[in-house]
Amino acid sequence: MAERATATRVVVRATVIAISAIAWLGTAQAAESPVVLFDDDGKRVANYAQLIAPGSPHTLGHGRHVLFENGESFRIIAPIVTDPDATTAIYLAEADGVVPRRQVALRIPGSPPTVNRRPTEDFIDEYLDGQSKLKHYGLAKHTPEIVSSHRRQYIAVDYLPHRFNAEQFLFEAHDIDPDALRDATRAWTDFFEHAALFEKIGAFRLDQMVYAPKYERWMLLDWTAAHRLWNPASEARETFFDATRLESQARARAQVRRKALKEPWATWIDERLDDAIRAIRQARKTKMLFVNGCGAENRSIHRLFGLKAEPRD
Repeated sequence: MAERATATRVVVRATVIAISAIAWLGTAQAAESPVVLFDDDGKRVANYAQLIAPGSPHTLGHGRHVLFENGESFRIIAPIVTDPDATTAIYLAEADGVVPRRQVALRIPGSPPTVNRRPTEDFIDEYLDGQSKLKHYGLAKHTPEIVSSHRRQYIAVDYLPHRFNAEQFLFEAHDIDPDALRDATRAWTDFFEHAALFEKIGAFRLDQMVYAPKYERWMLLDWTAAHRLWNPASEARETFFDATRLESQARARAQVRRKALKEPWATWIDERLDDAIRAIRQARKTKMLFVNGCGAENRSIHRLFGLKAEPRD
């Protein structure tokens, strides 16, 4: 009887181990299954908000793979922007199928289905449309490369590690490493020379313009499609940076009073802002040399600068 009981216990234990192993394998396989955010009709899945919510047990955490309709997949490394009210969620990720695996900033629609009565998927398309225009009119090397995309679902752009943005460069320069500050200052005006053809860059913000040591240049990370081009035939001489400069100068005066900043930091902000405007106006002046002898009807931005018509999707 004792031997039979012992044999029974061995069989039961083996069965429990086998069941546990099967359960573990099932869990492992489930964990390895890629996350799908959009259904076959391109609509976000029912639990989309839970999948991208920070802190959720089902969220896109480290090591999880996300698969899109076009067959592209990415392994999530860490969240970058997961504000529950933002139009876009952004993750640091690795592109699958690329050797060596390339790190990208993966942009997907934000958690809210709509923002300001617009589907958040619209903002994925806005980024794509806005980037096309920025590239076409001079800022190709100052915007991150789009590695892969699918309209209304995602954009994977070249990941740009950086230590500070333009707002910090202007207002917290005294806290930036001197070597990094020197390099960023040398590259400062180059960005504005290439942005000279814009009277407006959609949703331009100083904190979305960063210095990327990887390329030794200033890069713009975010925008909308609401750009407006400079019209050389117009009397207006507005630049996309004018409003930003005025706001920054007002803030600078308040900061100088509050912190009692001394030279060189007391004049640092005005000098850098003036450098930017001067670079834009000088680039435009160079372009305007071609206006002489042209009739008004030939002063379109394309004729003046030898540009082809914008590419159409």
